[in-house]
Amino acid sequence: MLEATTGSVQEKELGCHTKWQWTARGDRGTMGSATIRLALALPVCWATPLPGHDMPNSITGRLRLLFLTFFSLLIGAIALSIVAYRAEAQSWYSTAQGLIVLAALIVLWRGYLVARRHVVEPLDTLGEVAQRMAEGDFEHEIPAFADKESGRLAEALERLRLEAMADRRQLEDQVSRRTQELEAAFELSQEINAQLELDRLLESVTARARILMQGTAAALCLLDDDESALRLAAGSGEGKTDRNLRQPLSADLPSRVIGQGETVVSETACANCGFLRGLKSGPYVAAPLRAGNSRLGALCVARADWTEFEPAEQAAFSLLANAAAGAIVNARLAEDRRRQAEQAAVLGERERLAEELHDNLAQTLSFLNMKCDRLEELITAGATGDAERELAQMRGATTRAYGQVRAALTGLQAPLSEAGSFASQLASCVEEVQAATGLPIELALIDEAALALPALAQQQALHIVREALLNTWRHAAARGARVCVERENGETVFIVSDDGRGFDPEAVDETGHLGLTIMRERAERSGGSLTVDAAPGAGTRIVARFVVQG
Repeated sequence: MLEATTGSVQEKELGCHTKWQWTARGDRGTMGSATIRLALALPVCWATPLPGHDMPNSITGRLRLLFLTFFSLLIGAIALSIVAYRAEAQSWYSTAQGLIVLAALIVLWRGYLVARRHVVEPLDTLGEVAQRMAEGDFEHEIPAFADKESGRLAEALERLRLEAMADRRQLEDQVSRRTQELEAAFELSQEINAQLELDRLLESVTARARILMQGTAAALCLLDDDESALRLAAGSGEGKTDRNLRQPLSADLPSRVIGQGETVVSETACANCGFLRGLKSGPYVAAPLRAGNSRLGALCVARADWTEFEPAEQAAFSLLANAAAGAIVNARLAEDRRRQAEQAAVLGERERLAEELHDNLAQTLSFLNMKCDRLEELITAGATGDAERELAQMRGATTRAYGQVRAALTGLQAPLSEAGSFASQLASCVEEVQAATGLPIELALIDEAALALPALAQQQALHIVREALLNTWRHAAARGARVCVERENGETVFIVSDDGRGFDPEAVDETGHLGLTIMRERAERSGGSLTVDAAPGAGTRIVARFVVQG
């Protein structure tokens, strides 16, 4: 029997801050009551968190709590058994009692190890794997487990991991391929839009389209002028490149692509097309070339490895065809502008030549005709000396006319550049006309600074003054003429006036009188203007205005 050594109540903590009393009085009832209280207090202690700690939320934590609770209950049961039978047990029973307790503890420890191996550790591993998969890590293989249920769960997660990894790689490949296609399409659009030579543009489009679509052959066909047939304009890779290949629009493929504006995907063996029939059997894609409502032709690419054209590839090919159509329109417009510029240059050269011949050769011929009349009069009068002087003037005029014609034909007539040389050339022009016609002419340079004109304006002003003076001598029957140069409102003004019989400018047909037309065109070509102030019986006044240089 257990004797009580003290009769006081002692307070003790059992690791969970729960206080209880145990009075050791030596009687069996009191001992059993204390043991029961101990057994019931242990799970409460383990289930109660320490200050500053939370209850475990994980599966492994709760399993550990469950095992500890079960362990405490087992200890309580064993203690109750010991108390119940302690009084009746013999001394040998104490040994058996110890063995029972030891066996119970071994069984409990074994159960804990088995549960940890088959439940806790697999769940911890699968939890880590699930966390890695949630973070996007699919590269680590999920280990296999011996336990049947855990193994099935691991196999299911492994299949899920492999499928997710395959889907992600496929998506990455598709994104990479689409990105490459878009980059290539953008580069192509930049290149073809910068290319304005039509033939080189067509070759570039077909070559880039074949590379972009990973094809073995590509062709670009354009409509004829009458839009009745397609003509092969460019090709790349395998197949015929004969520019004489034609296909009527009434055929099946052109009617669908050109007529209905479809993007057609089919097999080369089924196409009624001279270009596609000459290729190895395989798929092809054909898209229309359209710019707004204008039909231009078609672009097609063929493959020989039976790799189908995916919908995304068809969409990219259609975008490429649209960009190519816009570039073709731009190239054609550029060619039209070049042709128009060439034609304008030819017409301009013809006009320049006509003006030069009119201003120089025609005037010289008129001068020689007048001199011939004068020479005839002198010969008749027997004035040999005067006749020789007239012949010398005619010879000089003929030499100048020859040089002027050569300059007009070669375009090498040098313009004047300095105000001083322009003033001297203007004076020489007046003196030459006066000497040739005998018409009294007055030159008045009111403001010599006004002669600071661009070189082209100086040249055109000389021609205008000469033409105006010759017209006065031919048509005005004037007693004299005057050339005045002055500045007015920032412009240089050349005024050629006479006291002749005048005319009505509205009644003059300029198509039959090239002088007025050419003088006006010369002034406008240099950024100036020309007006005619005349009336019958009131003389004539020609006014040319040019912007002063600087």
